Amino acid sequence: MGRSSRLARWCRSLRWCTTTAVYAAPDVFDPWRFASMRDEAGEGRKHQMVTTSVDYIAFGHGRHACPGRFFAVNEMKAMLAHVVMTYDVKMEEEGVLPPRSHFGTSFVPNRNAKVLFRKRQE
Repeated sequence: MGRSSRLARWCRSLRWCTTTAVYAAPDVFDPWRFASMRDEAGEGRKHQMVTTSVDYIAFGHGRHACPGRFFAVNEMKAMLAHVVMTYDVKMEEEGVLPPRSHFGTSFVPNRNAKVLFRKRQE
């Protein structure tokens, strides 16, 4: 019948990605964090967005990793590229980051944050 367990299991992703044992300065926004990790010798493929590991479990890991992660990542990249190429984007209060929000064990966007979009002139 396979393996089973009656124990409740939680994935502590919030704690994992906010510890200095995993990421240097985890509380500081670093848009190049993973790009810099790929620059290290032998680390090129390890830190791709679709690559699963015990250090990056956004899409699960092992034989239960999300098979749709390749499609999902390509869709996110396409949407982000469209926004970056079509709009000027800024926070309502420049230089001020809204406080973090959490839902369960994950970070979520702050629902009260105001982000301003202006269509670029051609």
